[in-house]
Formats: sequence, C-alpha cells, structure tokens
Amino acid sequence: MTRQIAIIADHCQNDINQAPIALMKTAAQIKAGCQADIRLIIAGESIQSTAEQLATYTSCPVLGLELGESTEYLEERLAAAFLHELKSDRPEFICINHTVRGVTLAAALAVG
Repeated sequence: MTRQIAIIADHCQNDINQAPIALMKTAAQIKAGCQADIRLIIAGESIQSTAEQLATYTSCPVLGLELGESTEYLEERLAAAFLHELKSDRPEFICINHTVRGVTLAAALAVG
C-alpha cells in the first residue's frame, strides 16, 4: 500500500492563492523522506475547473469536492466533506494552511 500525503488546498472564490503551492514544497520534502504520493483536495462551489487548473499547475492529482451554493456553516461543511474523503483513503500526512480556516479544519479532521 502506497503512503499518501494529502494537501487541503485553500482558495478564495475559486481563485488559487500561493498557499497550496507552498504546501506542495512541504509535501515534497516529506515525500523525499518516506516515498509517498501527493494528492490535493479542494472543496467549494463549482470547483471542478479550479481543481483542473491546480492539477495542471502542480502535476499532481487533485480531487474537487462540490459543496453547492450555500455559505451557511461553511467550515462545518468543508470539514464534513474532507472527513468523508479522507476516511475512505487515509493519508499518512495531511498538509493544511496555517489560517483561521485551516486551524478550524485541522481541529475537525483530528477529531474525525
């Protein structure tokens, strides 16, 4: 079974910022020490084209999780979507942005 490094890619209205790219560098360092595959996971509304752009830019597989249009309880919905995906294929490492949203998601993922 291949080890995996999951990167939770953050974005603002489907616009990729530099944070996932910085996390790619961290994941590459981890990969060098443990022979793991890197995959990115991004969630949001109408996210598939953003996921495809990110995959092209990083040359890594990217999973886009559609959340729908509602912004109510966004962090909880993000956490639930990520948890569902990560439980089916548990990564060895999870890289996540050090932002308010990232810390919130990290706490929810740690409990899940």
